[in-house]
Amino acid sequence: MENFIDGVGTLISNMTHQKNMVNCMTSILSVATLPVRVMEDFQSTYGSGGQLQDIRSDAKKEYERYYSSEEELNEQLNTFANNCMFAYCGENTVQVQIDFPSDREYNDKVASEELPLAEEFQDHLKCFIDLSKTAPKERYAMAEKLIEQLHISSNNYRSTLVERIQQEKMDIKCLQLLRAMIHNEERKLPGNWEMYPKKNKKKIQHLKQVQMALADKGALLKILPLISRDSDDLIAEVLALLAAMLYGGNEHVQDCLMDFFIGSREEMLFSAFKSRMELSAVITTERRLLEAQHKAELQKAMEMEKALSRAVIDGKTAMAAVKRHGSTASMMSIMSARGRGRIKTGRKRGQSSKSRKSAAASRPEHGQSRPAWPTPPAAKTPQKGTGLI
Repeated sequence: MENFIDGVGTLISNMTHQKNMVNCMTSILSVATLPVRVMEDFQSTYGSGGQLQDIRSDAKKEYERYYSSEEELNEQLNTFANNCMFAYCGENTVQVQIDFPSDREYNDKVASEELPLAEEFQDHLKCFIDLSKTAPKERYAMAEKLIEQLHISSNNYRSTLVERIQQEKMDIKCLQLLRAMIHNEERKLPGNWEMYPKKNKKKIQHLKQVQMALADKGALLKILPLISRDSDDLIAEVLALLAAMLYGGNEHVQDCLMDFFIGSREEMLFSAFKSRMELSAVITTERRLLEAQHKAELQKAMEMEKALSRAVIDGKTAMAAVKRHGSTASMMSIMSARGRGRIKTGRKRGQSSKSRKSAAASRPEHGQSRPAWPTPPAAKTPQKGTGLI
């Protein structure tokens, strides 16, 4: 047992592992028949009376000490990079992002998947757009390269984890570029274009032609198989591109999608849709439960605050009543004391008047002499023969 403790203790460098070892060995030693000295040595070496010790090796301590300042510098560098990214992206407006005179936001606040806000993203997008052409089919002809890249990725799934991560990032970037081609044209429409469709007929027609041009190049048929992947971010981008393709109810895109469903015999796509819908239902239910729990906690906090405010108000009212009662009682005590003082004064005055009256009655009137004190009766002498001695 002692050899096991000494052998394991010198190899542990994680505080969690050390804590588990101390708990385990404490339980074993408490029921073992080993001498008490072993338990005391174990506690003094590894437990220190219940407090864990730092038994990391000197090399690891020196390594952490040497690179501690570098880790802090890396955190500051990451913060600086994030701040620079937000500052470089610019404002979330159509005017800033695509240089089109409009006061609309480039990314809607309610949108679940946002496009990158950066000048480099728009420059990257221009590499696949022929700005010298006006017809959508010719203008977006180079978008076929992105579609073919996604088609190759859907058929060739990488084997290693590093390759899959890199391929996923490239697929997401390609999907964002394809969606930005439609999104930029949609942002050029006024915000209330649905109320005035005739007034914006040319812009709406141009948007539909862009959607049709991408659909004819296989933007649906070659990309939809990606929805069977396990990555949530990739699936979200595929669905976002599908929603952009169907924006405004493009009938040509709907027909292409219907032909794909009827003629492909791909059951994997429907199973992927089913699994995503079930997962979304579970996530929605959990989100609703969390929102209900959050609302209940807020309601409870508000009720506690109201109860506290009522208690404070009641306390203030009670204190005011106590003060009023105390002042009233003190006034009544003062009045009762004054009343008792008046009664005593009246009694004294009555007694003094009676004494004065009796003294006046005992005094003789003017011209009369004071009567003499009565003389006591003379003592009788006993007669003879009466039997008295």
